[in-house]
Parts: sequence; C-alpha cells; structure tokens
Amino acid sequence: MKVLIVSILTAIMIAAGCSQGVASPGNSIRGELPAKDNTIMDVWPGSQEILLQLGSPVSLDTYTISHGINSDGIVVIEVRSHDFDPIAVLLGSDGELLAFNDDWMGKTTARLVVEDIPSGARLLVFSPDDTRGLYDVVVSEGRERDVEEYIERSDLRTGTVSGTIDEDAYDPVMDRTLRGFISSDDVWLQNYGTAQLYPFSIEEGDGLVSLLLQAQDFDTFLVLLEVKGGAYRFIEYSDDYSGSDSRIITELDQGNYIALVMSYSVDTGGDFSLTLEMVGDDYLDTTPIDAPVAGQIYTGMIDEETNYALGWWPGMTENWEAPGFLSPFSPVAGFLFEVEYMSVYEVNAFGDLDVCLTLLRLQDDGTVEYVSSNDDYTGLGADSRIIEPLPPGDYAALVSLYSVTGGEEVSFYWQEPEIPVERLRQGRTVDILTDNETELHMYSLDLLPGRSYRISAESNELDPVITVILGDGTRLTDDDGGEDTNSLLTFSTSEGQGGECFLLVTKYSGGDGTISIRLEDTGSFDLR
Repeated sequence: MKVLIVSILTAIMIAAGCSQGVASPGNSIRGELPAKDNTIMDVWPGSQEILLQLGSPVSLDTYTISHGINSDGIVVIEVRSHDFDPIAVLLGSDGELLAFNDDWMGKTTARLVVEDIPSGARLLVFSPDDTRGLYDVVVSEGRERDVEEYIERSDLRTGTVSGTIDEDAYDPVMDRTLRGFISSDDVWLQNYGTAQLYPFSIEEGDGLVSLLLQAQDFDTFLVLLEVKGGAYRFIEYSDDYSGSDSRIITELDQGNYIALVMSYSVDTGGDFSLTLEMVGDDYLDTTPIDAPVAGQIYTGMIDEETNYALGWWPGMTENWEAPGFLSPFSPVAGFLFEVEYMSVYEVNAFGDLDVCLTLLRLQDDGTVEYVSSNDDYTGLGADSRIIEPLPPGDYAALVSLYSVTGGEEVSFYWQEPEIPVERLRQGRTVDILTDNETELHMYSLDLLPGRSYRISAESNELDPVITVILGDGTRLTDDDGGEDTNSLLTFSTSEGQGGECFLLVTKYSGGDGTISIRLEDTGSFDLR
C-alpha cells in the first residue's frame, strides 16, 4: 500500500546549546536574538538539509536560541516578534523533529500545537534571514480543535491543507534559494519571496499523485519539486488548470517532494487550499466515442476528472513527438475511426474554445503510434485540422482544450478532402516555393518493393524536414541528414511497403524560401 507522509526526518543529536529559560503552559518568556553566539548548526547539526526538506531553507550561520519546554496534554506554543519573522522548531531529547512552523495563517507568528511533549524537548527560535530582535514565547493549554486546525493547515497527510499568501511579506532567503535551484527556463514566474512550501513523501513504491491548488482571491501557480541530496529538482508546474486553479497529476517514485504555492501576480494574495491524493488506476480508463462514418460530425464532452491522454497513449511520457499542449493528464474526448485504404485524409476538431488535436494509430499488437498533431490550423482560428496520408488501420483522435480542462463539448469529423496531390517522379528535381503561412507540402510516390531509394530536400533559406509514409504505414523522417540543415533519406522497400506512398515536406521553423526535392531509385535488393 502506498502511503503519503510528511517528511519523517532522521534523529540527530543536539550539541550543547545556549538555554534561555523553560517554557510551560501559562508561562511567557521574553527573549532576544542578539549577536551570534550559537548558530543553528551549533544547536541542531544537519538542520540545513532537514529545513530544505521542510521547505524552509536558512543560512548555516543563522543565530538560534534554545528553550527547554515542559508540558503534559495538548499545548499551544506561539512565538511572536515585531522585529523579525520567527521560525519555531520543537525537537525531542535525541534531536528528533516533533513540530515545525513558520508564518501561521499567513502572519509572521510561528505556532506549534503538540500533544504530550516528551521530557527533554527543546524549542528552537530563529529567523529565515538571520534578522534579530525581541520575541515572546507564549505557551498555553490547547484543545482538540487546536490540534485539528494545526493538522489542517500544515499536514498533507490529511489530504487538504489551508494556507495564506501574504502579498506584503517577502522572504529573501527563500527567494534566493529557490532561484538558485529552479531555472527560469523551467518556471518563468519566480514570485518565490511570498511562496508557501508544503513537504510530502511517498514512502513505498510509486504511483499517480494529484495536487490541486484552489483560491478565490488570487490566480494560483503550483510547482512540484523533488528534494534529493540537499537540493531541489524541478519536476513540473501548473497554471490555470481550471479557471484560475492549478493542478498537477503525475507519477512519482518513492522519495521526498515539495508542493510550492505561488500567486501568479506578485501584488495579490489570500487564502488557498492544497489537496493531495493518490489516484487509482481507474484514472487511466478511457471512454471512446465511435466515429465510423466519414464526413459525419460527432460530439463529445471533455470531463476534467476522467479520460486522460495517458490512458490512450501509455508511452507518451517517453515519446519526444508528444505535442507540448498535451500533458499525460490532459482530459480528452477520444474519437475512434477506421481507414480502409491508403489515401490522404482530413481530420478536424472544433468547439467554442481553443481546441487541440492529436492523431494516434492503434496497432494490432496493442501499441500506439503517434501520427500528427495540430493547434490553431492556419485560417481556422482556434479550430484544429490534420491533413495526412493514412494507411489502412484503426485511429484515435484525441481532442483537448488549450487553456481549460473540462466541462466543454467538442466536435469532430474526418473525411477524404478534395485536395490534388502532385506526383513526384524519379530523377526529376522539383522546386517548392513556400511562404511562412504554408505548413505542409505533400507529394505522392510510386515505389516498388525490393528497391532502394534516395530522397533529398535542400534549401539555402530554410531548414526542411521530410517524412516518407510507405504503403504499410511505416514512417521515415529526417531533419539535417544532408549537408548543413538539408534533409536526406535513404531506404529500401520490402513486401507490402510499395505501391502508392507519400512524401511530406515541412519546415523546422517558419519563413519564406525555396526547397528543392528529388527522388532517385538507387537500385534493387534481394527480398528473400
């Protein structure tokens, strides 16, 4: 059984630290963080990696004060200061972490709620940026409701935590640390100074994990990080999964992780909820919509809780051809149709919103082959279209939404378009004059089995890419196989691969210019 837990940290012995009084219920302590006498490494060896894992990085030389604390039953510990932002850590007698808090309910007060504090426990007080000044430790008897509230706002094991982004707060250490670990190429939005971090672990095995971030007062932004080797490693982010909410659904291995919560705008904040759950294999169930008749329009609903792309295309996470607009957990409407003979087909998707289209070929052995994808076909606005030679077989057209995830009806149809396809003859060079708006040039080829061929595409202005589709559906693609950025394919055709085949000529990037293409028969080979 897979279990989600907040990071359980290794017990660490505490070196002799400076004790500044004993706290107990009904007893308040006025203390001061003065010039450095004891750093956090003096009183809590190994704390840097642990605090990083807790989502609260601090400097190694941060001055820290240690208090003894005695209590039975439920106790509430608050550390307040007008001079600095306090962090409170409760350690057991052997240095094991009992409780941790920074910025309770979006304020700078640190609050711990603990039941039956063991003998020898120590309360550590320090600041994230090593600022110093006066502080008060206030200890009071607590109730069951205090425990429930503390868990609700700090422990992802409960499934949902509540928190607050304070747009006026700024943590320079947090900002500097996260910028050091997360590249702007991975996350362009770097409002880390007001971010809230929530640690969690997958204790056994691996599995699908869902993180859902919701807020009413600000536009959410969610980042998933792995904590390993004293560093953060970026995994993925989500923005506007549904409205202004963010959601990540991904497969995670056993290990320690951080859910990083930010506001999209640096000057907005407010209350939020973060929900963590393991999702079952039924998340990968698919609901197909049969579309057997060419030219007929079919409709389907995209439901944000079911019919994810990964269920249709299990290998997409390891396939470089997967389009950027389609994540493994993008909900889709999946339309099934069958092609009976090799020809050029037009596949269309449209709706009230911006729709995206991914075409897959379903092989007899159960594997899935990527064919093509499109978003915003030229001249169709936000609608999508794929024009592609398709060999006989079964196909799945996945229709997704570009910026929202579900609750929308989409439409689909496929047909043979009335598009003349020029035949490319052997031994003759054809010059294609192409402009920036033209995405594809298509030619038919008459190839024989048992022959070897050479196809080239050359240009001084553009970077051409060529794809040959053989009679059995085999796709051969090349980019930059010739000199410089020119393309070159050499191949041989076996039984079933001859007959009418197709050449697709595209560009790696936009632009105007001329592409010269040429087909040559370079000889025969033995089919036996």
